[in-house]
Amino acid sequence: MSESVSLFNSIPPILWGGIGAIVGALIAMLGVIITNYGNNKRLKMQLKHDAGEKSKDRLTTMRREVYLRMVEELMSINGYLAALPSYDLEPINIAKKLEAFMTASARLQLVAEPETAILVSDLCASHGQLMMKLMPRISPLREAKAILSMNEDLYRKANEDAERALSQLKRHREMAINDNGVFEALIAVHKSYLEKADKYAETRDQAWEDFNDAAAKYGESMVVDIYELNKLLVPVVVAIRSDLGLVANLEDFQRQLERQWAYFTKECNFETETLDPQ
Repeated sequence: MSESVSLFNSIPPILWGGIGAIVGALIAMLGVIITNYGNNKRLKMQLKHDAGEKSKDRLTTMRREVYLRMVEELMSINGYLAALPSYDLEPINIAKKLEAFMTASARLQLVAEPETAILVSDLCASHGQLMMKLMPRISPLREAKAILSMNEDLYRKANEDAERALSQLKRHREMAINDNGVFEALIAVHKSYLEKADKYAETRDQAWEDFNDAAAKYGESMVVDIYELNKLLVPVVVAIRSDLGLVANLEDFQRQLERQWAYFTKECNFETETLDPQ
């Protein structure tokens, strides 16, 4: 012990000052290292948090665009189905309209939350099933429309032919041609064209009545179908709003749908039980 004390006492004071300076520098350096380590750790956490927020922002922006497109296509296809008798009834055109809706829904399912994707998939399947049900319903519409269009063209042509025959009769009289055989033949031709025009007009008018009757039945059946689709749509809307960070309450939307349906059925003066969507 005495030897250790003697050893420390033998160290010159000036060296003690240098040792103290070195120790102080080491302590200061250690403090800087510790501080830098803490700052780097916080910086990494901040960068990670910022990257996560930016990723969320990009996803939210992408979802907003895809979701809004989906809503547009959904409203478009529902409106199209409800007013289908006024559009081109060719199956290929109906399929193209459905294809746009299906494409938008497929894009949504790629970026949506799993629950939302499942709900949208179910809604798309219901639209596809409805399209299959609509094919036999639009057959009377297509048939009536085809007969109407064909007889309208024939009616116009018969009238044009009758006008030409009448013009020939007028020229015959003006030229004072004394040929009763030709004159009577022209009269017969003119009469024949008029009779054809009347026949085509009668068939055309009947086709209009058939078309209007079929359109009315189609509209009645579509009321129930659209209501059933809207019941599936409500959870989809709620899920989409939730994905976008918006307030959404399923019960509130369902009550709103029921209120609207009750008002609609009352104003239209019919009950859903009387409608056959098949």
